[in-house]
Amino acid sequence: MAVLSFLGQAILVTLGYGMALLAAALFASIAIMNVGMAGFVGDWEQLLQTVLLFASTSLGAFPQTVAPAALFVVLSELTRLRGFVVHLVAGCVIGLVAALPVGTLMEGEVLPDLPGDVVRLAVASGAVGGFVYWLIAGRRAGRWLDTAA
Repeated sequence: MAVLSFLGQAILVTLGYGMALLAAALFASIAIMNVGMAGFVGDWEQLLQTVLLFASTSLGAFPQTVAPAALFVVLSELTRLRGFVVHLVAGCVIGLVAALPVGTLMEGEVLPDLPGDVVRLAVASGAVGGFVYWLIAGRRAGRWLDTAA
């Protein structure tokens, strides 16, 4: 029974991460296109291309996005962190890390001057992603451990 619970949570984590990535990319795309969903009369194809571009770029930047998210997922599962605020803050931190050029920091170079709008958008997109992840998988974090006990 514990193996099935673990497998079910692993599926939820994978689905949750994918949906969180798409939700964050959609949020950023809408913000960059400077439209609201209610007033969106633009090109849906362009919006879809922008979302896919952001999502694929985020996946391609493994050390800056996927690695911190994976670390948080493992931590939240093992410590049974199920709180909404915890996932929201983790999303914000992951968004902030994604906005910063981590390679530059590791090499000891001076950080480039990033526009505040870029950092705010990355943090807000991360919050959206954290919320979506919490909805799908975060609320059940570590329950498979309860089944195993």
